[in-house]
Amino acid sequence: MNIEDDELERRLQPLQPAAVPEPLAARLQQAQPKRPHWWHLTAAMAGVAVLFLGFLPPEEVTSPAPTLVSPVTAQAPAEPLEDLRVFLPIEQTSTLVKVEKVGVLETDPERPIQLMRTFWVDDVTYRGDDGVSTFQRQESRTEIIPVALQTY
Repeated sequence: MNIEDDELERRLQPLQPAAVPEPLAARLQQAQPKRPHWWHLTAAMAGVAVLFLGFLPPEEVTSPAPTLVSPVTAQAPAEPLEDLRVFLPIEQTSTLVKVEKVGVLETDPERPIQLMRTFWVDDVTYRGDDGVSTFQRQESRTEIIPVALQTY
């Protein structure tokens, strides 16, 4: 420490923090924070899931056309088994691309929940069992994340 720091410390030493005002201290003692009810969060997420599933287009079910089945004959495999490789993931990176506010759910007036839509890009690198072959897969995904808001 240099001389100026010692002088500053000497001047600051007699200072004391201000006392908490009595009305504020009384309010703080009376206030009892409520614990979050997890079933509110679960109900909100279930509601969002039902909403999104309700807007999905119906799947068209078509039956395959009848075909004549020929007797089964033994065929040689298309590739020899020596050429097949097993690929295992060796590196994964998830990148947050964008965040959007979806809306606010008020299942409990004291604990509103902000729904956030997040957009991610996942990069996964795979290596073959030969130790040389690699390939990379890139996939995008979207998540809805509930965030508890603080109200005062």
